[in-house]
Amino acid sequence: ENDPAVPPRSDAVLESVLNANQFWRAGLCPVMSRANHSCAARAQFEWDAAEEVELLYAIAPIAAGEEIFVTYTPDFATTAERQSVLRVTKSFVCRCPHCALPSDEVAARDQKLEQLRQLHQSLPQLAYNPCEFLRTAERAVALCEDLGATERALVPAIALEALQLCLAHSVDDTVLDAWAKRASDTLDRRAATQHWRRQRRGVEQFRAGTGPQRKSHLARLFARQ
Repeated sequence: ENDPAVPPRSDAVLESVLNANQFWRAGLCPVMSRANHSCAARAQFEWDAAEEVELLYAIAPIAAGEEIFVTYTPDFATTAERQSVLRVTKSFVCRCPHCALPSDEVAARDQKLEQLRQLHQSLPQLAYNPCEFLRTAERAVALCEDLGATERALVPAIALEALQLCLAHSVDDTVLDAWAKRASDTLDRRAATQHWRRQRRGVEQFRAGTGPQRKSHLARLFARQ
């Protein structure tokens, strides 16, 4: 029954409220939906499937009293693509530090984002060419680290893909250990959910192990995915 104290709202208004506040996996989140957008976000949302909760966590240091921003736009999106998504889905124009850069700096950043998108998309096609895969992954990681906190949050997934490929193709242990270190050093950026905590534990067990059996930690880790 409708509450007489609450004025009726049109379908368009209700749709707008839902679009602004809902999470497609978790429904309405009145507190978390207060996080505003920035293309230079230092936090992100992630669904914890094991706990069935939506999490908000830092991907870079956030000072006390500093506003917590997340990004509403897809990975690898250029400035024009981000602005288009925000205009259509959220009805605002972003003026964050990245969007407010001088035009030449925006163009340079967009070029790097497009390069990163192409490199990332090419990785699955290189699964049977480990040398080229690892070279491409190195270039992708370097771009992620250069672009900023939002893109650096992609590094753990790339490092784990490289680690899995190294294990599958019996790549030299030196290379395997280097990617394991990179994965371990960056997984704390994604360690909010049980899934990523499990990934980090598996990699750390491998790095701490000795002898031929230590690779079994990685084999079990990837077998559960």
